[in-house]
This record gives sequence, C-alpha cells and structure tokens, in this order.
Amino acid sequence: MVIHYSNGGNGEPEGNSIKRSIWAKLTENPLLSPKELAKLLDLPYKQYRNYITKERSNWKYYHESERGSKCSGFHCYKAKVRLDRGLSDDLKAKLSFGVPNAFVGYGWRLSRARNKFLIWKGRFGRVVWYTTGLVLLEVKKPGNLGRAKQLFCDAFCNSGLLTDFKVLNPVLERLGPKSCHFPYETPMRLPYVQINDFAESHGIIIKVGDRSHPNAIEVIAEFTSKQAEIEQKVTYVFDAFQRVDVSRGLVDPKLESVKPPVRGLYE
Repeated sequence: MVIHYSNGGNGEPEGNSIKRSIWAKLTENPLLSPKELAKLLDLPYKQYRNYITKERSNWKYYHESERGSKCSGFHCYKAKVRLDRGLSDDLKAKLSFGVPNAFVGYGWRLSRARNKFLIWKGRFGRVVWYTTGLVLLEVKKPGNLGRAKQLFCDAFCNSGLLTDFKVLNPVLERLGPKSCHFPYETPMRLPYVQINDFAESHGIIIKVGDRSHPNAIEVIAEFTSKQAEIEQKVTYVFDAFQRVDVSRGLVDPKLESVKPPVRGLYE
C-alpha cells in the first residue's frame, strides 16, 4: 500500500504529513532507526534518509515530558589509578611528542586539549593519561574491574611501553573503580526525572527518560569520594592502633608527631 503525504504552507505539517507520521511512530517506539522508520512509512530510504534522521533527532530533543535534558557523561564503567610521578615521566620520555591529535608512539595519541593528555583506544575501551600521572580507564560494556585492569595492561604493557612487571603489579593493586552507569530499559518512553537525593550520601544519581536512553531508568554510581573517605578512616584507625602504648593508652598519630614547646621560650 502506498501512503500519500502532504505538507502545508510555512513548513507546518498538515494531515498525514511525513513529519507527523515519523513523530507518531517514534512515540510508539522510541528505538526505531531511520531505516526502520522508512520501511514502516513506505518511503524510499536512500531518498528520505537525511530527512528522517533529522526529524528523529528533533523528536528526541523536543518532547513534552523531556525538553532537551542533558545526556549523562557516565555511559561506561570508569576506573582510575595514579602513577608515580617518576614512573609517569620515565614512560612519557619514550614517546615522541609532536603536533596535537597525532600519534606519539605505542598506540598513544596526543589530544588537542590545553592540558595535553594522552589517549589510547583498544578493544575494551579508552585510556586517558593526564600530565599529573592520573590514568582514567573508560571500559566498554559489560564493564567491571577485571576488564579495566586488562585495558590498562593492553595500553601500557602489551603495547610495549611498560616492560617491567615488578612495577606493574603495585599499579594494578591500586587501580580502583571511579564510576559506573547502569541503564535498565523498559518497553516505553518515560518522562524525564532526575533524582539527586542520594548523590551526597551514597554517590548515586538516578535518571529516568534521559535523552540518551529515553526508555530506560539510569543509575549513575560515583565510587571515588566515598571510597577515598572510607580508606582514609580505616588507615587512620589502623595507624592509631599501631601506636597503642599500655601505659599511656591510645595515642593520636597526628598528636604524637607534634613536639612539646620548649619551656621558657616565649615567657
């Protein structure tokens, strides 16, 4: 069956227009691709591909329940580790720095950003290496800590940049999760809602109907701040118990290092 479409004046759709039909189909199923839309509307795909893609993008950005919400930046599993400054400088000495956005060796590429970080891309994701020695690993789905460690080994060891495995093991032990993004899809488009009630207490943000996943509930977990806080408290307690004196009791490790003032110095 051939469907006839008509467009009104001033660019406004009238009757059974292509634009209105595309929007109606997307409202029923937001996951339809341009090729699938062309097939459902009985339109030549090669002829209407650009128009359908444009209208699909307009529909995604304009919705009565979601007026251009911002996409999440956590659409992958992220881990991080900080290299020692000496190790980081020694490894970068093997690279040949040149113009921005050019490969500098061992599969690494220099970014165009002002802070001149390095980028390495592999089968498990992307590695970002900053000038401070911080290494950020962005792991493709399904992301986990094991795949993050494998990505680090691919970028530094398997590429030939790092050859001393005695140095590698302590770095892998310090490597930990930074954040993760968990989308749970539903069969229909959802209204946009962002819940920040648990952001400070648990490091969790919940998004519903986000532009990137209009039919999903997204849970964004940030591990870094809470993990660092817990590690700091555990280290403080452990160091305190290491300095237990039977005669004096528990000694504060911070106060123990403070020398008493010299008597009569300020008298």
